[in-house]
Formats: sequence, C-alpha cells, structure tokens
Amino acid sequence: MPSRLNVFWLCAAALAALLRCAPAAPVDGAFTDNPAGDTSGEEWETERPADPLIALLKVVLEVIKTHRQEFEAEFHIRYDVLAQYNIPSLPADCPSTNFSMEALLHRLLQGLPVYTALLKYVEKEEPKSQIPSRFRQNSELLKQRITGKMRHAVQVTPLTSSQEQQLLRDLDSSDTFHRKMTAHSILYQLRSFLVDCKNAINKKEKLRESRANRAMTPVTLYYQS
Repeated sequence: MPSRLNVFWLCAAALAALLRCAPAAPVDGAFTDNPAGDTSGEEWETERPADPLIALLKVVLEVIKTHRQEFEAEFHIRYDVLAQYNIPSLPADCPSTNFSMEALLHRLLQGLPVYTALLKYVEKEEPKSQIPSRFRQNSELLKQRITGKMRHAVQVTPLTSSQEQQLLRDLDSSDTFHRKMTAHSILYQLRSFLVDCKNAINKKEKLRESRANRAMTPVTLYYQS
C-alpha cells in the first residue's frame, strides 16, 4: 500500500506535467506596454504643451483679427477686395506642400523684416491703427522662436535704410483713397502670410508626430517559467 508521501509526490508530478502542457499566457501582474484600460497616451496628448512658435503666431494673429471689422466699418465693402491690390516686394508665401519644415521657417523669418518696413507705410496712412506697434512688440520674440526651432539657424538682417525707402516709395501715390487702400492691403497680406505659415508649420509638426507614433511598435513582456 503506497505511503502518503508517495501519493503526495505523484500528485505534484502530475500537476507539473499539466502546467508544462498549458499554452503560454501572460502572468497576472506581468508588465505590458499598453495594459487594458490604460489611458496614459490620451492624457499625454491632451496635456502636451502647445508649440511655442505656433502659440505666439496665434497671439499676433489675434491682434490683426480686429482689422477686418475696422476696415468693413470704415469702407462698407468686403474685406477680401484687398487681395486685389498689387503691392510690390511682398514676401513670398509659405506653401502648404513641397516644403520642408526648415524651408517654411526660413520663409517666415525672411518675411518679417519686409513686413516690419511695410508697416511704417500703414502707420503713416492709418495713424490710429494699433496693429503696427503691437506687431513690433512681438517681432523680436517671433524671430527668436523661429530660429530656436530651426536645425540650422540663419541670420536675417533688417532692410537697409535705402532699401526701406525704396520699398515705401514704390507704394506712394497721389491718390489719397489708393494710399489708404494700400495700407489696409498690407495688413490683409500680413495676416494671410502669417496664417499660411502657421498652418503649414502646424501641418508639418503633426505629420512628424504621426510618423513618430507609427514608428513605435507595441511590445508585450511575459514572465518565462
């Protein structure tokens, strides 16, 4: 008659054999890359701080936002009529496609000194407008944030005195109404330039983040017996 000790060892051996035959499964409490119910990724997305450059561009655009209402109240015509005015020496726009992030930042940086000079014309024709002074208050910080985002920062110098004078002379006219419309058109074009650059940079930023997220492969770790 088998002893109790032998029966115990037989049961233990049978249990061990069953465990070896069972399919592998995560052990309760094992580390996983994305446990069920974990929302840490969503929380990170919500709490991720805004890009400093985009945030500042929004501040500047908020200042220029008042221009449409002021223009339509004064002239009683549609705001987009200002797009028809031809202003020489306007900076090139920021395209939404076929441009790298670096090229977009460079395009934005190059446009700032030109618009800074053009805003002097606005101040002469529309002395009550607060937009030129408010823009200048943010322009230096804007330059810093652009160059801080660039991989290869470049120096963009302001226009020389002679270049600026020539730029303003090209805008001059004996027609008072035409001069005022030109001044308003500069503000219209400045807003369009900043909006296009902001949207293009933001689009590139989101595309870069999307690619980075796709490159991350989920990994599940198991305890090995």
